[in-house]
Amino acid sequence: MLEKLRKTSFLLSSNWYKRYKIPYLLLLFDVFLIIIFAFFALKDYLVGQFDFFYPYDGILILIIISILLIIRFNISLLMFARQRFGLYLSILFLLTSLSIEVIFSELPSPFILLFSSVVLFINDFFIQLPNILNLILIYFFYLFLIYGPLLYYVFLHFRKINLSNSARTFDVMTGFYASTLSAKLKVIDMVVYGFVLGIAMTIGLIANHINWTFLSIALTLYVLWEFFKKMHFPKLTKKKKIIIYIISALISFGVMFTQKIPYLGLIFFLFSILFMFILLSLMSKSPIRSIAVTLYTFFLIPVFCMGYNLFAYPEYGIVKKSIPFENEKIFYYIVDKDGNLGFRNRKLKVIRPAYTKIIYCEKNCIKLLNKNSVWETYNILETDKKLLIQKFDFVFPNVEKQPLK
Repeated sequence: MLEKLRKTSFLLSSNWYKRYKIPYLLLLFDVFLIIIFAFFALKDYLVGQFDFFYPYDGILILIIISILLIIRFNISLLMFARQRFGLYLSILFLLTSLSIEVIFSELPSPFILLFSSVVLFINDFFIQLPNILNLILIYFFYLFLIYGPLLYYVFLHFRKINLSNSARTFDVMTGFYASTLSAKLKVIDMVVYGFVLGIAMTIGLIANHINWTFLSIALTLYVLWEFFKKMHFPKLTKKKKIIIYIISALISFGVMFTQKIPYLGLIFFLFSILFMFILLSLMSKSPIRSIAVTLYTFFLIPVFCMGYNLFAYPEYGIVKKSIPFENEKIFYYIVDKDGNLGFRNRKLKVIRPAYTKIIYCEKNCIKLLNKNSVWETYNILETDKKLLIQKFDFVFPNVEKQPLK
């Protein structure tokens, strides 16, 4: 293995998979989880989760978690190469993590908060798990991320597997070892694609105008260029690629534009996925690769750039995005086919369109004018720190009714 690591591999990870099947799969799983945790750390910072739970600026918590995840990524590569330096770094990583737990002992654990966010996402968008399974999953993440590396080296010790000393301290600490080895293993591709989704998510979460979603066009074209460069598409000529780029840009524009129109937004989104899959399959003659490209480029990127669950309430168009006050969640102005106004949050909470005017000039408070010329006030904030989540639900409708003067 060490001899192989000294050579540069320009093939997709198939050679590594054939030679080191289980270690390579474990490495990919490890890196995948690290990317997921980095992704949710960024999300929690952008939506104000860290600011809500800690007396410090949320950026400080994000920096701490980011540094630890970068170290953990280096450890993953050292574990795969069975480097002795990985053992020392694993011990340092564990001690640092425990020190952070002690510092935050009177506050929610940053790690538990992060893992809870991942589990909450699974429950919201995939499957509702029993509380006991949620706890098991949270502490599995905790054990795997923080204690996993040291347990791996303990396993190697009892199996009497020799460790290598070829990794130099300077190379590891400066990031040269990780960048070189991850490029050889093609793991860096996962990092790049995760980074692009992070940009898309940032657009969806913090952009103060709905038109920022049109940046998905640029992200789509960049990702297509990356896929065509790294994946093997022998049938795709330069002319065909240009045609795909042009059609992709038009399709991406159409997906974002039609979100303003009831029903048409979801219909066009689903049509775009099917159409681009068929187009890529016919032009490239590679249906399997076309599935991967289509799902990432025309499903994930638009969804993250929009920033909301577009499968919820497709009967309403999204016409405007609120500009939130400090530490406040955004909401979306919606319209039905008759032109009535309402609003919704990112997920499933909605005040259905039945109003002619919306005024939003006070934190957590929205005033809507109904068809009887009466103002209705909605309070949109409910929090519960005990749940380690911040809930923004539309739970106090019609708090106040005031006739229009």
